[in-house]
Amino acid sequence: MALTDLANLKMRVGEPGTTYFTDDQYTQFLADQDDNILQAAADVCLAMATDRALVNLLIRQGNYTRDARGVARELRRMAGEYRAAASTTPAIAIGDANEPFSSILGVTG
Repeated sequence: MALTDLANLKMRVGEPGTTYFTDDQYTQFLADQDDNILQAAADVCLAMATDRALVNLLIRQGNYTRDARGVARELRRMAGEYRAAASTTPAIAIGDANEPFSSILGVTG
């Protein structure tokens, strides 16, 4: 069964199991990129990276430390990969989504 563009976009950015943006916001990312899923995924990754870089630079609590700067770097790297793939991938192939990047975002489901 093929995914909708919205479901495909959410899967590519590790959304299943979390709610980073609303469906309306994801739909706007798609509309801004003329429904190009890879370009929209790049925009989402950059928006998430900006948020992570500004809000969660370094978290320390007791003996636990989480450095979210690495997450922001990975999201920016992913955005670059999506932009490069969008310029070389036929639109028909985008419907067969590759591996989601849930592991980078720490999303399990």
